[in-house]
Amino acid sequence: LTAQMDGGGHERNLRSGTLNVPGIVGLGMACEIAASNFWDESIRISYLRTKLEQAFVDTGKAFINGSIKNRLYNTTNICFKGYKAERLMKEIPTLAIATGSACSSALPEPSHVLLSMGLSKEDAYSSVRFSLGRFTTEAEIEKTIQLVMDCIKNNI
Repeated sequence: LTAQMDGGGHERNLRSGTLNVPGIVGLGMACEIAASNFWDESIRISYLRTKLEQAFVDTGKAFINGSIKNRLYNTTNICFKGYKAERLMKEIPTLAIATGSACSSALPEPSHVLLSMGLSKEDAYSSVRFSLGRFTTEAEIEKTIQLVMDCIKNNI
């Protein structure tokens, strides 16, 4: 093994410094809380994700990228056919969404993941990733739906 940090001779020269005990305890407690709420939260968040998806798919101008069965409960990737995702993001700066997939969000090219799933370049450029979390509310989902629908109606 190669040392990851310079300095100190602790742990046979593999690591310097002292363990972050408060951080370790905090992570342990966070894991305990997450585990105790996992099933209730995953059901609630999955419901909100489905509500978001259904509103867009029902317009006939959007489709869900990937499996609707085998996936994370809190994430969706939606193609808004004919709408550039970058433009949608610029029109709604208050909404934290991402283009493409997590694997390529910093690159200007279309997501290689979406392309390998069979999407055309145009559809990959029209895809938006939404991620929901523990503190996402139904009111926020409704507001998101309204903001995106307004852009779609205005041919953004």
